[in-house]
Amino acid sequence: MSTNKRFVPLRDRQRGVSQSDLTLAEGVPEHLFPQLLEWCWRALGYYDWGYSNPEDRIRHMWLNLKLATHKGVSTAGLKAVASVEPDILLDVADWLLADGFGRAKNNKTVMKNFERSREWLDWMLYEGSSAWEVGEPPDHLTLRIPLTLKKEFASAVQSDDQIAEHLQVAWDSAWGRRSNPRDAYDGAVKALECILVPIVIPKNPMPTLGRVADALRAKPDKWDTRFRGAETVTALADMLDELWKSHGRHGGMPTNDLEQARDAVTIAVAIVALVRREFLKTVNESQPPNSRPTNSSTR
Repeated sequence: MSTNKRFVPLRDRQRGVSQSDLTLAEGVPEHLFPQLLEWCWRALGYYDWGYSNPEDRIRHMWLNLKLATHKGVSTAGLKAVASVEPDILLDVADWLLADGFGRAKNNKTVMKNFERSREWLDWMLYEGSSAWEVGEPPDHLTLRIPLTLKKEFASAVQSDDQIAEHLQVAWDSAWGRRSNPRDAYDGAVKALECILVPIVIPKNPMPTLGRVADALRAKPDKWDTRFRGAETVTALADMLDELWKSHGRHGGMPTNDLEQARDAVTIAVAIVALVRREFLKTVNESQPPNSRPTNSSTR
């Protein structure tokens, strides 16, 4: 993605609009339509993305996205559909990223061409003030997310394990083109359970996030954080308990909406990243209780 600030046209600057005032478009505005359509056309026609015939890729995409038009399965058909529903181009770009990255992973030549095309798309979306960007891994589009949160997410999923798998599903379901609040919240809870159960309740035959919270709250002195003191452990337990009780899969609870799911994923990313950095540890039983420094309150 471009690191430069987005350009503000003269006509907007004369009206007092600054770079920070620019509104990101979640759809496909008129100024972005022709370039995004061109990118999709070019990507559909690439022979070097692993297809022997570009028409095979078009048919594959047509079926996956359930497109229909009297123009038939063709680039002309895509333009006809997009002219009526411009936002379909975002779904097409999202599909092309998934298809292209999947085919490029095991072929250096295909990957080189894919990366070049991906960079062009990401640059175009950024400069065109789109709310969307190429995700990580680059097999999907995702809504733009603050850089600090993206860095925490990268830290949380750096290990190739089940925790990262659950968190990746949660992240994509929260901010991707195929957003799904239930999958996002479920993934957040599962990621937290995977990383906290071995530390807090490793021998529990039916471990859940709720039981993790209960164990932390029942004996906060059994664990410690870099902030030192049982208060921090209790605060962590309270947060986990709220996440657990607010989960829409529990009886009597309403279904979680997308904003609730995104909040749950944000919290999960932060906690997983912290625990991976050994923020939470079991206190050595041989260590005298008063040997740990305590926080002195100045309030």
